[in-house]
Amino acid sequence: MRLSPLVSEAEVAAASGDDDLVVWAAQGMRPGVRAWAYGEAVAVASPAAARRDRLAVTGEPAQVVPLLRHALAEAGPSFRPLGEAALMEEVVRAAPELEPVGHFTWMVTEKLAPPRAGAPGLADRAPEGAPDGSSAGARPVTAEAAWLE
Repeated sequence: MRLSPLVSEAEVAAASGDDDLVVWAAQGMRPGVRAWAYGEAVAVASPAAARRDRLAVTGEPAQVVPLLRHALAEAGPSFRPLGEAALMEEVVRAAPELEPVGHFTWMVTEKLAPPRAGAPGLADRAPEGAPDGSSAGARPVTAEAAWLE
């Protein structure tokens, strides 16, 4: 097995099986983002992603651990590894130099939830060229933030 740098978002998606978290971390491979594959494992170092230097990983722990060590050596200690909870628990057990500092959950949806009664929806969007000066497809935000059901 050999370590391979990944240079495009398409390579990251292909190597990771289109894993949501690592593709998000790739950020379109903007300047400063680096990615690697080792066997079936993928790591993406993304500076200042969601306010921190992130190192997203996916794969089997036996391949993720050496890949993570390589990525941290290249990217630097400011990068925080993140991945699926079960994977990260196994990685921390196998890599004593790492310690958990918190838990993170990644949510994915493939369709929109039905609108709640009283919540603004698509019907509330201002039409293109609306007299209120709103742009096409835009609508004023009037609802408060709320937990997803």
